[in-house]
Amino acid sequence: MSRFSVEHEKLKRQLAKELSPTSWRMLEYALRRSLGKDDVALWVDEAWDDIPFEDLVVEDGQQVGVAVFTEPLDFSESGLELRDTQLLGYFQPRDGMVWVFLKPVRCSVFTTLPDAVAVFGGGLTVEGIACFAAPDATTIVEDCLIADIVLSGRGDSDVMLGPGCQLSVAKGFDSYISSATQLEDLVGKEMAERLEDESSWEVVSELVD
Repeated sequence: MSRFSVEHEKLKRQLAKELSPTSWRMLEYALRRSLGKDDVALWVDEAWDDIPFEDLVVEDGQQVGVAVFTEPLDFSESGLELRDTQLLGYFQPRDGMVWVFLKPVRCSVFTTLPDAVAVFGGGLTVEGIACFAAPDATTIVEDCLIADIVLSGRGDSDVMLGPGCQLSVAKGFDSYISSATQLEDLVGKEMAERLEDESSWEVVSELVD
């Protein structure tokens, strides 16, 4: 059992204190849908860079359903996709993983994944493309969303901004709801064509090291 494992109810009580009421209500619904009674909940209250992956491993037959990170994360060199192999160090044969980041997250490029639930309680800063468009994904950002380019919706999921969240997008915000700039002007012709023909998250995932 990982030393970061925590009881479900204890984790929920703490998250209710840490997040805005609006974000917590949305997350609480997602947890009811995604977190099974036998799933492990992780409350990672140490710097992620200093933790050996073996400390995040759970017992055979168990799976992590939700992981909460209480310290800032910086993926400026590699980019970030909400994948268990990147954040936990191992693969889980499941859908519907829940990720919660209570402090600021910074990365060179970002993409969510299908069925992933994520809350960025301390804000998200992306130097390049931030992709929130994946089937059945739920992403909530509090405090601030800063990015060069945002891909949201596009027939899949939209990013949701918490109360008072500051939005700063340098080049453009492309979605079916709001698109002031042509996609080709944002990402170039070749990538724009791929984004139109393929799943956005799969295209952006290739940019993550």
